[in-house]
Amino acid sequence: MNKGFILLLLTIFTIGIVNAQSSKQYTLLTKQTADWCPRCGDWGWTFAKNALTALDGENVIFWGMHFSGGLATPTSKAVAENFDLGYQPVFFLNQDDQGVTSSNVAAKVASVKETVKLLNGFPALFKVGVTASIDGNNNITADAKVKIEEGTESDYYLALYLIRDKLVAYQASQGNAAVHPFLLDNTFYEGKPFGQLVNDGNTIVSGDLFEFNTTLEKVTPHTTDITDMKVAAVLWYKVGEEYTFINGDIQPVQLQSSANEVDQLQFTYFIKGNNINLNFEDKISNDAQLSLFGLDGKSYNVSDQNINEFSLSANLGQLVAGAYIVRIIDGNKVGSRQIYIVD
Repeated sequence: MNKGFILLLLTIFTIGIVNAQSSKQYTLLTKQTADWCPRCGDWGWTFAKNALTALDGENVIFWGMHFSGGLATPTSKAVAENFDLGYQPVFFLNQDDQGVTSSNVAAKVASVKETVKLLNGFPALFKVGVTASIDGNNNITADAKVKIEEGTESDYYLALYLIRDKLVAYQASQGNAAVHPFLLDNTFYEGKPFGQLVNDGNTIVSGDLFEFNTTLEKVTPHTTDITDMKVAAVLWYKVGEEYTFINGDIQPVQLQSSANEVDQLQFTYFIKGNNINLNFEDKISNDAQLSLFGLDGKSYNVSDQNINEFSLSANLGQLVAGAYIVRIIDGNKVGSRQIYIVD
């Protein structure tokens, strides 16, 4: 691994600072983890929680990178292989293992904060920005820009990732209802966990601007708050087969606001037995569709849907007691809220 990467970044920034424009420089904080790992849910959980609190307001992309277990995905596994450590929990700042253990959590939180503030104090020679929106069919569209202030012949890759914040799922030492922060879930470029080649093999001239637009289709929401889904744009520098973090951006997903603007459906509900009845403030069409999800993003079958202008009823089947998310899509109108099933 590239253990001297932070020093390398500082050197690059110092050389180019005269020509650089003021912009955000992000740092990547990675937790390599697994849901079956007791230490990940013990002192690893404490470090992540305390670090996120200490770094609030700083330009940091934090992600939980599950390389194994029930929360691992093809994308998280592929990115974990790039970091090349087969144990857990491990915390990386950019590419560097921070050496966090059960006995130095507080000291390491302080040192990580100090390094992040140092790195973020330099202007970015590689500027990255992203925005993301979701439409009524759960398609997330991301728009990203990369502006490079220094000419180079090196290869850079721009990756776009779906990040799920506050996902409720099992974690050893925490239990079945652990609230996982910022889980690395999926790439917007299928089969390309490190994204698209920015310069397509061509020499980059100072001031070059590259723009990207892509859509991740039919994303299952894990929360009623759309902004708990984030899109991270990461600029990677490739040397051999290794990808090194250069800069990035992370932004919450917003409801689409354009010619296809999404309106909010307001409704109340009550549950009797296996049946749910929703009452709406505005009339709904016969094409309205109800979907049901667990807080972990799992979808459930809904049957016997019946619509009567201002109401919709459906059978939810046999569900265990707990919290779920019900979502209604009616053309360009969308409504969702958390519901509770009791014994």
